[in-house]
Amino acid sequence: MVRLEGTYGVVLRAVRRGSVTPREAEEHLGRLVSSGWRCDAELYAALLRALRKVGPGKGA
Repeated sequence: MVRLEGTYGVVLRAVRRGSVTPREAEEHLGRLVSSGWRCDAELYAALLRALRKVGPGKGA
């Protein structure tokens, strides 16, 4: 079975697993937006807040 997950889900999972830091994730998301990635402004703000709260080992 293939698990479907959106861009922001992949980013949050990478931070939780310690693959990237929250700061790196914010930088990557900024580049995505600059390159044309579409994301609702409220969702983007919520994602940034979540990244600041989440770190490696905090959740799944």
